[in-house]
Amino acid sequence: MTDPNYRVLAAILRRQLYSFVQLAFERLEPSEVFRQTQATRLICATLEEVAAGRVRRQVINQPPRTLKSFISSVCFPAWLLANDPGIRIALVCHDLRLVQDLADRCRQILRSDWFQEMFPSTRLRIDAAEKMQFKTTEGGGVFAASMTSGLTGHGADVIIIDDPIDAGDVHSEVERSKVNNLFDGKIASRLNSQAEGRIVIVAQRLHWDDLCGHLKERSGFQHLVVPLVAEGNIIYDVGTFEWQRPEGDIIDPGSYPPEQVERLKQDLPAHVFQAQYQQAPVRLDGGIVKAEWFQRYGQIPHAAHRVIISCDCGQTVGETSSFSSALVFRTDGANHYLIDILRKRAGIIELREDMLRLCAQHHPASILVEDAALGSSLIEILREKRLPVVAIPRPTRSKVERLEAVLFMISSGMVLLPDSSRGWMDAFLSELCAFPGGSHDDQVDALTQYLGWVAAPDRPRHPPMLASGLAPTVSGRPGMGRPWTPHPMRNPQGPPRMPPIRRR
Repeated sequence: MTDPNYRVLAAILRRQLYSFVQLAFERLEPSEVFRQTQATRLICATLEEVAAGRVRRQVINQPPRTLKSFISSVCFPAWLLANDPGIRIALVCHDLRLVQDLADRCRQILRSDWFQEMFPSTRLRIDAAEKMQFKTTEGGGVFAASMTSGLTGHGADVIIIDDPIDAGDVHSEVERSKVNNLFDGKIASRLNSQAEGRIVIVAQRLHWDDLCGHLKERSGFQHLVVPLVAEGNIIYDVGTFEWQRPEGDIIDPGSYPPEQVERLKQDLPAHVFQAQYQQAPVRLDGGIVKAEWFQRYGQIPHAAHRVIISCDCGQTVGETSSFSSALVFRTDGANHYLIDILRKRAGIIELREDMLRLCAQHHPASILVEDAALGSSLIEILREKRLPVVAIPRPTRSKVERLEAVLFMISSGMVLLPDSSRGWMDAFLSELCAFPGGSHDDQVDALTQYLGWVAAPDRPRHPPMLASGLAPTVSGRPGMGRPWTPHPMRNPQGPPRMPPIRRR
């Protein structure tokens, strides 16, 4: 290769995995259009960190049809060999035919004219070119295997695991345990060096106890989670790459137009969409609350005119911080209709603006805010605006105990959800049904705070200047508030004591 332009291009391809992926896609899929998305750049930047040895255990979770397998299991091995012909790579999948297809496409790249011209030092041996194994003249290469066939007798510098379990097997505890045990006992041990070797697992989440979930709490593993739709403002910062992803952003509108995303939400059970597309599976079998306990409403009765907002504020701000959640209810004292939810990771300034907009929209008679963390600042802000805020003392009981105390109100159908699909409803149900084993509990806290407050005969009230007459609102118009009186059927002594719930 004497053309200086080729030398420059080869240098770029060696350094930038994304450029390598783009060229490989154009050559392998000439009839397709390569979609230049931030998600593909993010995966490439993450794998570059693995290649450099700055990350040695990496999990990548991303929805289907986003090129994650093409990048991680087809291009990444070829790119590693372009940079180091002596590196040994193991490629593992749940299905033998799938891993064979991935290995074959990787081999096509290595044998292509453009690759051989750009990287003349990387050549495949003619005498070692089997379907499931091919070697370079420098002693490197790729060995492909299924999870069950394993890597016995083979060592690797890099192990890439792509979709370790079949979607049809993931709900079997026996099959999940088999895959998790195979990884722990056989596959992870095949690294040539435990200190220097690298493992990449790329998969869509299918169950809370799949291999990715199995490794979630294990030290040393980094997890890149990229949901189909961003549930909040997220900042991905990997190496020199940064992606500021706004709330509601769709990972690849070319593959997933907004109307298709809405169809997926409507057609799939909430927990399936949450796992496979949002990469956040929930424990439906281990939660305290059952989805069927929530009654559904079409039209809200006129008697349910009192609006109450219950706000649970996050502790800190950042990509991994807790959410702030505000649940908006209309109630007649007996039934409680959830009509809106504000949920996001936000600092006090952004939270202030969002809460003021929410109050202007719904005209609450009471705003419940726990007097802790960001909540203490929010209370002062709302009081300055002469809004009917109620400072809720910091709880002394655990989250589970607080939920158990009001569980009868949910199980008896007193909490109602809209019968039409809302953007916030799937995440709300998933979190409630997963608790206490889910990833988040901010909406659980906001719900138990509300139910505990309306059921308590000695509940704290807002200041006297706001307690009488009609409560002012952000817009200056009178609100819908009036002194609360218990429903005639409600026990004036408070809620009945429920027997303790036994959880496995």
